[in-house]
Amino acid sequence: MPDVKFWQERFEELGKHSVGPGETQTEADLEDHRQFFVRGIAEWLPQLRGPVLDFGCGVGRWAKDLPRPYLGLDLTPEHLDVCRAKFGNQHDVRFELSETLTSLPDGSFNTIFTCTVLQHIVELDERRRIMKEFSRLLSGDGTLLSIEWAEGQRQFDWCRAVTNSDLRQWLKAEMVGQVRENGRCHTIWIARQKQLSFWGRFLGIYRSQRSAAASFMRRD
Repeated sequence: MPDVKFWQERFEELGKHSVGPGETQTEADLEDHRQFFVRGIAEWLPQLRGPVLDFGCGVGRWAKDLPRPYLGLDLTPEHLDVCRAKFGNQHDVRFELSETLTSLPDGSFNTIFTCTVLQHIVELDERRRIMKEFSRLLSGDGTLLSIEWAEGQRQFDWCRAVTNSDLRQWLKAEMVGQVRENGRCHTIWIARQKQLSFWGRFLGIYRSQRSAAASFMRRD
């Protein structure tokens, strides 16, 4: 899995557009790349509800599209500096290091979003650990929207497909589409909590509406 050093060196070389694919040379290229995904999830974006966790937020490509309150997590401090420069004046937007994930309260988010992030977590145990955290953090009626490297194409030691089996141990997942761009293919996943009892679902909704936003959006 690419580590902090990898992304820091890439950022030093390529700047703000370093989170794009290999042929990305400018921020315009990065936005063109993002628009392929925007069109692919156009049906789903309006249905998302805050609070939202953008896991692996990079340089904040999706912060303007996702609902509020918004929390972006990333492992690279340089990425977070870019995000804060863009959105730091918005009271309902916050950016933190990815290590914060395990300290967030249960049921904090109505939406968890990832785009080309889980595909780089190639170690199976680590990918499962992240999915377990997602299940813990997602509210009873919350939604995971994830766009990740698809099966049926070349796999790499730094990028591997995210499959239903990766998700289904903790969440009920459905493939709802694919995004194809320049010979690459990414799967769009929608995942939700497995069937809960009435009171379990009620408790998840109650938590998310009453206390989740305040607990993780509070500024020091």
